[in-house]
Amino acid sequence: MTVPEYVPIMKAKKGEFDALNPIRLEQLEYKIQPVFHPLFEMPNVYEEGASRLADVTKRCEKIASLWNGNIALVDGYFWKPSEALLENGEHFLTYTYNKLFALGVKVVPVIGYDRWFDQGSNLYNQTMRGINYPNAPYFCIRLDGDAMYDIDEPDFFKEHIESIIFDLKLVETNCSILLDFGDVSVNRITIEQMLAKSTNFLEILSDYNFKYIAISGASYPSSVAEAIDDHDTDGPVLRKEMVVWQTLRKMFPNVKLTFGDHGARHPAPEKEIRNKHTNGKIIYTTDLNYYVVRGHPFSRDGGSHAHRKQLAERLINSTNYEGADFSWGDQKIFECAHGIKDFIGNPTQWVAIDTSHHIRYVLEEVKSFEIAYQR
Repeated sequence: MTVPEYVPIMKAKKGEFDALNPIRLEQLEYKIQPVFHPLFEMPNVYEEGASRLADVTKRCEKIASLWNGNIALVDGYFWKPSEALLENGEHFLTYTYNKLFALGVKVVPVIGYDRWFDQGSNLYNQTMRGINYPNAPYFCIRLDGDAMYDIDEPDFFKEHIESIIFDLKLVETNCSILLDFGDVSVNRITIEQMLAKSTNFLEILSDYNFKYIAISGASYPSSVAEAIDDHDTDGPVLRKEMVVWQTLRKMFPNVKLTFGDHGARHPAPEKEIRNKHTNGKIIYTTDLNYYVVRGHPFSRDGGSHAHRKQLAERLINSTNYEGADFSWGDQKIFECAHGIKDFIGNPTQWVAIDTSHHIRYVLEEVKSFEIAYQR
């Protein structure tokens, strides 16, 4: 099986689902599935009194409609232990994995390092010990949070990794590692700190024979105000995770090192409440950066129609725009700027647009880097 070139951590929500519409992915110049293994983060969002089971079922069915027959990592990082059991008594992860397998998705179960060693994680441990999926393409151990501290004591960290492998009877060659830095936006962590931590991890992990090791982070901040200071201005936000991955590929040429990120979004779950003072924005992936086109509060001019059009016009008139044929998202930006089909788009549609362009750009970026590096 091909080692993936790109493992994006994607929210299992409508915006990302729309970006992964198979018809839209067909615009790529090569078959995407073998080199693109998305990690779907199952959200724990539902209205009070609503059925969690129904929500999880609906999301599983949507994933299957998009990714049937293909490989997808699936995790539930944001689910609290107290909410992990669905109305039918099953743990949501067991139900999710079983449902997706039944629907034809090649599921990669994800084991959370932090959750495994959490003192209150008995239910999580029991659930993960109980999974038995001989047809799973592989398994994944996700390192974040506490792992970032544990690596400062290499022997302690190594003992923990080996205990997960032993307890779950994992085979190294059938197990990947996801080193997820999470939020690495402005003032969170520097590139130098990310490289130092990553180097410590890789010096230990490279002694094993893991299927691959993915390095992931999220440079886009929680609000556009943190990215661009002033209303109605544009500017770059450095994608630290890409800089770190490219640097590490050169430092560790013999390690199967895969690129990962959180798409064109902040990793934290969004608030469901829409604020009338929300700023319009387009997050457009470019070489090592996000080019962010910031607008102003929608309340200022009484709506979003003219505002969205102005943002799209500013982008397509910049030197960063790749053209309408680059991706489905780029086509929609063109339509918005020129008033074609009266397309404006709501916030969810713009997540899909940003994500569509991002996926295409990153796959090309990684491919180009590998070709240049191997010369």
